[in-house]
Amino acid sequence: MYRMFIYILSAFLITFFSSCSDSQHDKPLKISVTSWIGYAPLFYAQEMGWLDKNNIKLIDVVSFSESMDLYASGNAEAFVGTQYEYSVIKESVPALIPVMMFGRSFGADMVMSNRSVAKLQKAQGKIDAYLEMDSINHTLLDDFIKQNMISEKRINYINKDQVEITAMKRKAFKYPSLVVTYKPFDAALAERGFTKLASTKDSLDLIVVDALYTTKQTLQQHNQKFIKLKAYVVDALQALKKDPEAYFKMIESHLNGLSYDAFLTKLKDLQWLEGKLTHELQQRLLASEFPIADLL
Repeated sequence: MYRMFIYILSAFLITFFSSCSDSQHDKPLKISVTSWIGYAPLFYAQEMGWLDKNNIKLIDVVSFSESMDLYASGNAEAFVGTQYEYSVIKESVPALIPVMMFGRSFGADMVMSNRSVAKLQKAQGKIDAYLEMDSINHTLLDDFIKQNMISEKRINYINKDQVEITAMKRKAFKYPSLVVTYKPFDAALAERGFTKLASTKDSLDLIVVDALYTTKQTLQQHNQKFIKLKAYVVDALQALKKDPEAYFKMIESHLNGLSYDAFLTKLKDLQWLEGKLTHELQQRLLASEFPIADLL
């Protein structure tokens, strides 16, 4: 009778824990994602049906802030964003890590000024710096002034969005000024006498990368899903290189009315990072406290 009890108890425990394991394994991996073309490989994988068959769910959001809020509230297991969003969330989630790279801004983000670098360095007074403070703009400005040995004490930070900045009249920029901006807003600033001093294409110090973030625990729990997802991203990029128009048609509904010509133009401002990172880029990321040890 005792042996029978032990047998039944053992069978129950095995079934119970197996059920828990299966339940965890079958739990969907939810990823919050914006409509930026840098994440288009995820949309391609979704439209191809690859994600559904591996229980991976995308949650479309309209902004990086919404994506961070969704993750912070526990309604997503992972999210995509730049190193800025990573640094913000990591303050409350120390175990957060980047697990997959998508791409790097390749000229789309830049620093412009109505003075040359030499004149900015020689000037003694304050420098007005216009930027969106709660964004990657702040990181780019910090990189720029460090690279060009301009004291942060001289920077007068002015928080404005790009529409507000480009609406300003030329005479409003009477002092030495910096603007952290991105395409297509650079054209309006050029008309107001601003020139590009550095961009994410010609300066490794000005770097904006897009990646997928989660915790080490979540990476371990959904390890096979993340490995599959990485493979799907690589396959999607191969499809893009083979037939950009067919690729565009597959993901068009996710791009907020972007035309095919505009899609091709924006791709020129993006450098995909599906392969091994260059030594220079690895060193730059590590210097900015962006870990790479767990990248798939």
